[in-house]
Amino acid sequence: MAYREYLLEPALERWMIRFGAAMRAARLGISMSQRSLASRSGLDQGSISRLEAGRTPYMSLMRLARLSIGSEGRIPFATCPHDHVCPWRMTLVDDGDVLTYTRHQHFLRLGVTERAHLEMLDDPRYRPRPTE
Repeated sequence: MAYREYLLEPALERWMIRFGAAMRAARLGISMSQRSLASRSGLDQGSISRLEAGRTPYMSLMRLARLSIGSEGRIPFATCPHDHVCPWRMTLVDDGDVLTYTRHQHFLRLGVTERAHLEMLDDPRYRPRPTE
């Protein structure tokens, strides 16, 4: 099954793409190639490429820890604590993403599982209008 078939929440997909872009920018910021990071971390270069493209919905925390160790801690895995401009200052989640994710989780619990139905629920044309 393709990775996109696992993703039902657009907010989750957007977050993965933003996280991957921040990972790539951080790796390039320390002048390290994917191949070099792969050899230092014990992961394959393809896994790093998929992570940077936002296509690894089930990458384990252990693999992320290996990437951190392989980069000698130079790629942060949280918001950068320093007072400077860097890719880790970007917001990975905004209020709209949180709202969409929460709504989708609610509808998944109610049994709505088709991606098209979830997208329709997000379309303003299909939202019920408040009654006065």
